Amino acid sequence: MRWTMTISRLSFLLGGIKMSYFWVISRENIPLLASTATDQAFLDRARFPTTFSLAPSGPFVYTSLLKAYFGQYSWRFVSLLCDSSPKFLSSTPMNAEACNDITRHLGDAPTRLLPVSFNSDSTDNYASVLRSLWDHGKIIVVITREGVMRKIMIDAAGLGMTNGKFVFVYLQPVQTPDSQILSWMYHDRNDVTAFTAFQNLIVVSYVGIQWSKISSLLTAVADKSLSDYATKIDPKKLNSYAVSAYESVAVFAKALNQSADKEKPWWRTNLSGRNFELDSGKVIIDRDGQRKNDAVIFYFNSKAKNFQPAWYFTTETNRLVIFKADLADQWPGGSAPVSDRHDPTEDEAPTGTRVRCSILPHSFCAVNKALRAIGRHVLLH
Repeated sequence: MRWTMTISRLSFLLGGIKMSYFWVISRENIPLLASTATDQAFLDRARFPTTFSLAPSGPFVYTSLLKAYFGQYSWRFVSLLCDSSPKFLSSTPMNAEACNDITRHLGDAPTRLLPVSFNSDSTDNYASVLRSLWDHGKIIVVITREGVMRKIMIDAAGLGMTNGKFVFVYLQPVQTPDSQILSWMYHDRNDVTAFTAFQNLIVVSYVGIQWSKISSLLTAVADKSLSDYATKIDPKKLNSYAVSAYESVAVFAKALNQSADKEKPWWRTNLSGRNFELDSGKVIIDRDGQRKNDAVIFYFNSKAKNFQPAWYFTTETNRLVIFKADLADQWPGGSAPVSDRHDPTEDEAPTGTRVRCSILPHSFCAVNKALRAIGRHVLLH
């Protein structure tokens, strides 16, 4: 949904912005604020000097965080599972851009990235998808819905991939006032399996909105929806994208009030490279007009039986800082996986898995097969 808003002869476009709207974006006298997600082309400030993204955070933050995190352990072989479900992507449009950005930039040398797409609307069994990743590496990044992530971990446990030798990274898509970091407990027969599997899972989430400070705003939005649009909304179900629409208007107003000359393109200097303090929290906009939000890496604390912050990623320096030392060093088996590739001396991959030579250099594939044969020979003699 998109709205054109006018404030005393000053207009701006609010909503998601795609390349199909280039004819509007070319009008440099109208600032364009995206509250959901923008096409990566809009990072080109020479072509689109009036576009700004105030989505919960720029999709490239995930990529920068993963590069910093994987670099600490020298992990280079990474698989990326992206949910292509139309329902999922329409409700969390930023995740489509996150998948695109990670695919384009995380695969830069020395990282070898294997992107795999799946549709959670048409499948409920993820074993075959997981089998296809076995020979590429042990680091698996997933972007999907919370319930689907739990199913993936349960299927991974069934394949023997939750023994501490694989690392799963889940990028949490959206936040609501009553949401929590991914839960293993659904009070079903899979709870025990999920609890064990989650100890091999890492969750990445943006720094949360200060929901308690904007409760009156959420109530007002729900009341407006009911009175003007005859649509009933639970304030506790309004997510971070709804809040970003409010933040877009608030930031626009703050920048406008700080401008002496309202007729000139004041937004070029008053919106770019700025920090804004709002009731919902801090809004950081970089020089390219993209919002940057700090993020937290959560590890599963088996004693507390939930996810707790272990690392903090600051977008101002693109650096990771240990949030909780004892948790940051906590790994199933006692230590982080030394290798991100499958060891030929380990058990064979689940039935049906083949070496994916199409994604690896021919010489590397040949060596990989030879090492597997040597490994089997040593084990049998």
